[in-house]
Amino acid sequence: MKEVTVKDFKTTISNSGLVLAKFFSQTCQPCKEMSSILEKVSMVFNSKVQFVEIDVEKCPELSLEYGVMGVPQLLLIQNGQEVDRLVGKKSEDSIKTWILDKL
Repeated sequence: MKEVTVKDFKTTISNSGLVLAKFFSQTCQPCKEMSSILEKVSMVFNSKVQFVEIDVEKCPELSLEYGVMGVPQLLLIQNGQEVDRLVGKKSEDSIKTWILDKL
């Protein structure tokens, strides 16, 4: 997954179809566990979904803008608009199903 800055994030969500954005913190153990899960999921959907991650400590303005109060938090964004979100650690299968429901 590519870690993005505020500027990169704005460009990515406005120029891409479906984007999965993971909000995380370096000190969050469930966030670290989600990274390996999302790497696997991204291999399945790499041609249909762009995967990015946002460090809430480096980009607090994005956390505020999107109402991220806890991490890990996954947002699906399509054409610049939030479509759905998941909060907390999730299984690989539940994330795949979640994405498929939005494609």
